[in-house]
Amino acid sequence: MKKFAAYLLSVAVVFVCLCFVGCGEKKYTDGQGIVYTLSDNKYTVTSVTNRDVTNIEIPDAIDGKPVVAIAPAAFSECEKLKTVIFADCIEEIGDRAFDYCGDLGNFTLPANLKILGANAFNGCRSITEVTVPNGVTELKEGTFGSCESLAKVDLSDALVAIEESAFWNCTSLESITLPQSVKTLGDGAFYFCEALAEVKLSANLTSIGADAFRNCTSLLRIAAESEISAYFGLPSSVTEIKAGAFRDCAKLRLANIPDGVVTLESDVFNGCVSLETVTVGKNVCKINSAAFGDCAKLVSVYLPVSIKEIEDGAFYGCNGISTICYAGAEEQWDEIVMESPGGRFDKSIAVFNFD
Repeated sequence: MKKFAAYLLSVAVVFVCLCFVGCGEKKYTDGQGIVYTLSDNKYTVTSVTNRDVTNIEIPDAIDGKPVVAIAPAAFSECEKLKTVIFADCIEEIGDRAFDYCGDLGNFTLPANLKILGANAFNGCRSITEVTVPNGVTELKEGTFGSCESLAKVDLSDALVAIEESAFWNCTSLESITLPQSVKTLGDGAFYFCEALAEVKLSANLTSIGADAFRNCTSLLRIAAESEISAYFGLPSSVTEIKAGAFRDCAKLRLANIPDGVVTLESDVFNGCVSLETVTVGKNVCKINSAAFGDCAKLVSVYLPVSIKEIEDGAFYGCNGISTICYAGAEEQWDEIVMESPGGRFDKSIAVFNFD
């Protein structure tokens, strides 16, 4: 009898627990087939029953309870979706929420948006313009990647970081202005943006990621906004330029490395076939292999006395170099660790004690 009573008690406990869990979340499907889940008196859009939906409108509230988020992959690969009207109270759009919605046109992001997830609009090839609200502080990996028609972008004034591949393969983007709040550009942030010709940088930028502007074959001007008349003027705040950052930027003519940079990493300007003049910052100690590989039109190189090592092949294919202006004395040049930097990079064309 005691065993039976214990059994009944355990069943009751499980039943109560299941009821508690079930009561904690409530699902609701509206007339558009959009599924919402209620938790803590707030609704999240979790999915849509009709993957062929063409137009959706997300309300501010359901039965007086606000709709505050769109869950990861909620509308992923809804390939016929053309229009979305967002409620302004939405604070979060999850990872891959609208990725590969190929027919999705322009929309207005929610005014109260704070989190825009990774790959949220990746592969939305019909979007032509977007404004990121001021509550968003970072663009995560692939946010607008492969938005091939995207031509106009207005970024949040509170934006601090543009992460990996955020705008990769946006082949219609011709220019962009980074807010003064932006401090870091992630790896491949603008990789393969073939039409990108002008970039206005934040004066507070500190780090440019690997391949950040790789294959931006139209890039002609990149500088702090106050210096955009220059062809190339990275802000003095930059302390890190990672490998391949400007690789294959075929129209770049000048490269001025800020004094805060210590190492020029591999391939950073490799394949910049129009590059004519390089000025290396006063604190650069090392130039890594292929940093200026195949810069066939490179004529003049300005080097600081801080240089301690130039790796093999750093200037391979640079057969047009005619002048190396070195800030130090000949004796200091002889102390630089280098064997086969490549091209016409040679002591015989060096000018010493250049100021």
